[in-house]
Amino acid sequence: MRGVLLAASFIAQICSVSAREIAPADTVLVNGQLITVDPNDRLAQALAIRQGKIIRVGTDREVRRLIGPKTTVIDLHERAATPGLIDAHAHVLNTGLVELFEIDLSHAASIAEITAALAKRVAKARVGEWVVGSGWDEGKLLERRYPTAEELDAAAPGTGFSILKTPSAGATLVEAGMSTGCDQDALDNGSVAEATQTPSPDGAAQAT
Repeated sequence: MRGVLLAASFIAQICSVSAREIAPADTVLVNGQLITVDPNDRLAQALAIRQGKIIRVGTDREVRRLIGPKTTVIDLHERAATPGLIDAHAHVLNTGLVELFEIDLSHAASIAEITAALAKRVAKARVGEWVVGSGWDEGKLLERRYPTAEELDAAAPGTGFSILKTPSAGATLVEAGMSTGCDQDALDNGSVAEATQTPSPDGAAQAT
């Protein structure tokens, strides 16, 4: 008799799990490129949500089985979807822009490395195009100082550019930038000429 009760209990548990798995979802996303961010960084077509929790991730065929009369179905039209990103202070957009369009100087260990990276990018720039870089930190540079406009001008003669440090409160601007109106008067609210300690702008601008 005890064996019969154990068997019945086991069958009941299986049925309960099966019922939960096939119960309709509250919301499903289909026909997408879902970035799962799992250990294998898999992509999936669809997912199902019930009571605020993801209950299934897989193909459209697998997930559509969980669509019921009251399920909200969102067709992603092959667009991407990611898990929610929660951060009190994120620079997601800036990071993407640096990767796509700017010079990433976060690994520069000397002014020579900065100027080499600048020269390489300038060689690919269109005539009249400003070149932008960011991420350098004078505390990590061999010289332990800002690069000067003269040093950077030598790597990018005749090209306008801005090289932003990290944190992004300071920059070194080429003299071409100064000639467009970025002079001493325009920088009265900041600290300039940090490298030479002279009243004339030498390219270094620091927010205050």
